[in-house]
Amino acid sequence: MRSFRLDLPAHSSAITTARAALDELAPSLSDEALIDLRLLVSEVVTNAIRHVETASDARIVLLVEPGSEGVRVEVHDEGPGFAPPTRPEPRAAGTSGWGLFLVQRLARRWGVEPAPGAHVWFVLSA
Repeated sequence: MRSFRLDLPAHSSAITTARAALDELAPSLSDEALIDLRLLVSEVVTNAIRHVETASDARIVLLVEPGSEGVRVEVHDEGPGFAPPTRPEPRAAGTSGWGLFLVQRLARRWGVEPAPGAHVWFVLSA
């Protein structure tokens, strides 16, 4: 498995592109790990798109780095950044707030780094 970086438009098409890029890792991951990886990447990319400035040229960056602990994923965006909740919970209505909740449940480790913009990362066991 090799590392890769995608520079994507902050547009809903980035979700499909990011998920498709993960196919490169399929030979090295179990079916379950690949399904979880696709789900978590979809969630963090969706959050980045939702919270980035609405400028038409806004970008997000996806970094994927396989390693001995599993697969590390980072998503960087140009949004305002945020402090993550200690225990992410979906909203009562159930229509949003699932992204970080799922990351917390499925990832080995995860976090949010203070940086220009927002920088969310997670490590998923392979």
